[in-house]
Amino acid sequence: MIDAFLIAHPFVVVAVWAALYTSDYYLTLWGARLYKETVSTYIDFDGSYELEQVFKKDIDALRWISPEWVYQLGLSSSVLMFCWLLTVRILEVPELFLVVVGAYVLLEAVVHTRHVSNVVLFRTLKTRGAVEGRIKYARWVTDRVSKAQVLAFALVFIVCFAISAKIIFLGGALGCLLNTLRLARQARRRRMTATSITPTPHS
Repeated sequence: MIDAFLIAHPFVVVAVWAALYTSDYYLTLWGARLYKETVSTYIDFDGSYELEQVFKKDIDALRWISPEWVYQLGLSSSVLMFCWLLTVRILEVPELFLVVVGAYVLLEAVVHTRHVSNVVLFRTLKTRGAVEGRIKYARWVTDRVSKAQVLAFALVFIVCFAISAKIIFLGGALGCLLNTLRLARQARRRRMTATSITPTPHS
Protein backbone atom coordinates (compact mmCIF):
# COMPACT_ATOMS: atom_id res chain seq x y z
CA MET A 1 0.00 0.00 0.00
CA ILE A 2 1.15 3.50 -0.84
CA ASP A 3 0.30 4.75 2.65
CA ALA A 4 2.55 2.21 4.35
CA PHE A 5 5.33 2.94 1.87
CA LEU A 6 5.21 6.69 2.54
CA ILE A 7 5.22 6.14 6.29
CA ALA A 8 8.16 3.73 6.10
CA HIS A 9 10.21 5.86 3.69
CA PRO A 10 10.12 9.52 4.75
CA PHE A 11 13.19 10.35 2.66
CA VAL A 12 11.23 9.37 -0.46
CA VAL A 13 8.52 11.80 0.61
CA VAL A 14 11.11 14.54 1.07
CA ALA A 15 12.63 13.73 -2.34
CA VAL A 16 9.24 13.97 -4.04
CA TRP A 17 8.54 17.21 -2.20
CA ALA A 18 11.93 18.65 -3.20
CA ALA A 19 11.32 17.73 -6.85
CA LEU A 20 7.89 19.38 -6.82
CA TYR A 21 9.14 22.47 -4.99
CA THR A 22 12.00 22.82 -7.45
CA SER A 23 9.79 22.45 -10.52
CA ASP A 24 7.36 24.95 -8.96
CA TYR A 25 10.09 27.59 -8.84
CA TYR A 26 11.31 26.98 -12.38
CA LEU A 27 7.81 26.83 -13.85
CA THR A 28 7.17 30.17 -12.15
CA LEU A 29 10.38 31.46 -13.69
CA TRP A 30 9.28 30.25 -17.13
CA GLY A 31 5.90 31.93 -16.77
CA ALA A 32 7.52 35.16 -15.56
CA ARG A 33 9.90 35.18 -18.53
CA LEU A 34 7.02 34.69 -21.00
CA TYR A 35 5.04 37.39 -19.20
CA LYS A 36 7.90 39.88 -19.41
CA GLU A 37 8.82 39.11 -23.00
CA THR A 38 5.37 39.02 -24.58
CA VAL A 39 2.30 38.75 -22.40
CA SER A 40 2.75 42.03 -20.49
CA THR A 41 1.90 43.77 -23.77
CA TYR A 42 -1.63 42.37 -23.49
CA ILE A 43 -2.14 41.61 -19.79
CA ASP A 44 -1.12 43.66 -16.76
CA PHE A 45 -1.25 41.78 -13.44
CA ASP A 46 -0.81 45.02 -11.48
CA GLY A 47 2.66 44.17 -10.22
CA SER A 48 4.84 41.10 -10.06
CA TYR A 49 3.90 37.85 -11.80
CA GLU A 50 4.87 36.08 -8.56
CA LEU A 51 2.13 35.91 -5.92
CA GLU A 52 4.37 34.95 -2.99
CA GLN A 53 6.02 37.98 -1.41
CA VAL A 54 9.22 36.15 -0.40
CA PHE A 55 10.04 35.19 -4.01
CA LYS A 56 9.02 38.37 -5.82
CA LYS A 57 12.48 39.92 -6.10
CA ASP A 58 14.08 36.74 -7.40
CA ILE A 59 11.30 35.97 -9.88
CA ASP A 60 11.12 39.58 -11.11
CA ALA A 61 14.89 39.43 -11.69
CA LEU A 62 14.49 36.04 -13.45
CA ARG A 63 17.13 34.65 -11.09
CA TRP A 64 17.94 31.00 -11.81
CA ILE A 65 19.42 30.41 -8.36
CA SER A 66 17.44 31.92 -5.51
CA PRO A 67 18.92 31.93 -1.98
CA GLU A 68 15.40 32.37 -0.59
CA TRP A 69 14.20 29.33 -2.53
CA VAL A 70 17.11 27.24 -1.20
CA TYR A 71 16.30 28.36 2.34
CA GLN A 72 12.57 27.66 1.99
CA LEU A 73 13.25 24.24 0.46
CA GLY A 74 15.57 23.31 3.31
CA LEU A 75 13.12 24.61 5.91
CA SER A 76 10.07 22.84 4.47
CA SER A 77 11.99 19.57 4.02
CA SER A 78 13.14 19.77 7.63
CA VAL A 79 9.56 20.37 8.77
CA LEU A 80 8.47 17.25 6.88
CA MET A 81 11.13 15.14 8.56
CA PHE A 82 10.26 16.60 11.96
CA CYS A 83 6.57 15.80 11.39
CA TRP A 84 7.50 12.21 10.52
CA LEU A 85 9.62 11.90 13.67
CA LEU A 86 6.86 13.39 15.83
CA THR A 87 3.86 11.55 14.39
CA VAL A 88 5.41 8.17 13.54
CA ARG A 89 8.19 7.68 16.07
CA ILE A 90 7.02 9.64 19.10
CA LEU A 91 3.22 9.85 18.98
CA GLU A 92 2.86 6.64 16.94
CA VAL A 93 -0.01 8.12 14.94
CA PRO A 94 1.28 7.70 11.37
CA GLU A 95 -2.03 8.85 9.89
CA LEU A 96 -1.14 12.38 10.96
CA PHE A 97 2.01 12.18 8.85
CA LEU A 98 -0.11 11.28 5.82
CA VAL A 99 -2.24 14.36 6.47
CA VAL A 100 0.90 16.50 6.41
CA VAL A 101 2.15 14.78 3.25
CA GLY A 102 -1.17 15.41 1.53
CA ALA A 103 -1.18 19.05 2.61
CA TYR A 104 2.31 19.54 1.19
CA VAL A 105 2.36 17.39 -1.94
CA LEU A 106 -1.22 17.67 -3.21
CA LEU A 107 -1.33 21.44 -2.72
CA GLU A 108 1.91 21.67 -4.68
CA ALA A 109 0.33 19.54 -7.41
CA VAL A 110 -2.53 22.05 -7.58
CA VAL A 111 -0.04 24.89 -7.94
CA HIS A 112 1.57 23.00 -10.83
CA THR A 113 -1.73 22.87 -12.71
CA ARG A 114 -1.91 26.65 -12.53
CA HIS A 115 1.67 27.01 -13.76
CA VAL A 116 1.10 24.68 -16.70
CA SER A 117 -2.11 26.50 -17.60
CA ASN A 118 -0.33 29.87 -17.53
CA VAL A 119 2.60 28.65 -19.63
CA VAL A 120 0.28 27.14 -22.25
CA LEU A 121 -1.79 30.35 -22.35
CA PHE A 122 1.27 32.61 -22.54
CA ARG A 123 2.87 30.58 -25.31
CA THR A 124 -0.41 30.61 -27.23
CA LEU A 125 -0.64 34.40 -26.93
CA LYS A 126 2.65 34.66 -28.83
CA THR A 127 0.80 33.45 -31.94
CA ARG A 128 -0.10 36.23 -34.34
CA GLY A 129 -3.79 37.11 -34.06
CA ALA A 130 -4.30 35.15 -30.84
CA VAL A 131 -5.18 38.24 -28.80
CA GLU A 132 -6.19 41.85 -29.35
CA GLY A 133 -6.32 44.80 -27.00
CA ARG A 134 -5.04 45.01 -23.44
CA ILE A 135 -6.47 44.29 -20.00
CA LYS A 136 -5.28 45.15 -16.50
CA TYR A 137 -6.30 43.09 -13.47
CA ALA A 138 -6.30 44.63 -10.02
CA ARG A 139 -3.99 42.55 -7.83
CA TRP A 140 -6.81 41.33 -5.62
CA VAL A 141 -8.60 39.88 -8.67
CA THR A 142 -5.66 37.54 -9.30
CA ASP A 143 -5.75 36.46 -5.66
CA ARG A 144 -9.50 35.84 -5.81
CA VAL A 145 -9.23 33.73 -9.00
CA SER A 146 -6.40 31.71 -7.45
CA LYS A 147 -8.54 31.20 -4.35
CA ALA A 148 -11.40 29.83 -6.45
CA GLN A 149 -9.07 27.42 -8.26
CA VAL A 150 -7.58 26.07 -5.04
CA LEU A 151 -11.02 25.77 -3.42
CA ALA A 152 -12.23 23.70 -6.38
CA PHE A 153 -9.37 21.25 -5.85
CA ALA A 154 -10.14 21.13 -2.13
CA LEU A 155 -13.63 19.91 -3.00
CA VAL A 156 -12.17 17.34 -5.41
CA PHE A 157 -9.87 16.01 -2.68
CA ILE A 158 -12.79 15.82 -0.23
CA VAL A 159 -14.69 13.69 -2.74
CA CYS A 160 -11.61 11.51 -3.30
CA PHE A 161 -11.29 11.04 0.46
CA ALA A 162 -14.97 10.16 0.79
CA ILE A 163 -14.67 7.54 -1.96
CA SER A 164 -11.28 6.03 -1.09
CA ALA A 165 -10.87 6.83 2.64
CA LYS A 166 -7.23 7.67 1.84
CA ILE A 167 -5.92 10.01 4.53
CA ILE A 168 -3.58 11.71 2.08
CA PHE A 169 -6.60 13.20 0.27
CA LEU A 170 -7.86 14.62 3.55
CA GLY A 171 -4.48 16.29 3.96
CA GLY A 172 -4.70 17.68 0.44
CA ALA A 173 -8.15 19.10 1.17
CA LEU A 174 -6.96 20.71 4.41
CA GLY A 175 -3.88 22.15 2.71
CA CYS A 176 -6.01 23.64 -0.05
CA LEU A 177 -8.56 25.05 2.40
CA LEU A 178 -5.85 26.74 4.45
CA ASN A 179 -4.36 28.19 1.28
CA THR A 180 -7.82 29.36 0.24
CA LEU A 181 -8.24 31.23 3.53
CA ARG A 182 -4.83 32.86 3.12
CA LEU A 183 -5.62 33.98 -0.43
CA ALA A 184 -9.03 35.29 0.66
CA ARG A 185 -7.46 37.42 3.40
CA GLN A 186 -4.79 38.62 0.99
CA ALA A 187 -7.36 39.56 -1.66
CA ARG A 188 -9.50 41.38 0.91
CA ARG A 189 -6.52 43.32 2.24
CA ARG A 190 -5.33 44.30 -1.22
CA ARG A 191 -8.81 45.33 -2.30
CA MET A 192 -9.19 47.55 0.75
CA THR A 193 -5.78 49.08 0.08
CA ALA A 194 -6.61 49.70 -3.58
CA THR A 195 -9.95 51.28 -2.62
CA SER A 196 -8.36 53.55 -0.02
CA ILE A 197 -5.85 54.99 -2.49
CA THR A 198 -8.29 55.40 -5.39
CA PRO A 199 -9.17 59.09 -5.71
CA THR A 200 -12.84 59.98 -5.39
CA PRO A 201 -14.11 61.59 -8.60
CA HIS A 202 -15.46 65.13 -8.27
CA SER A 203 -19.07 65.70 -9.19
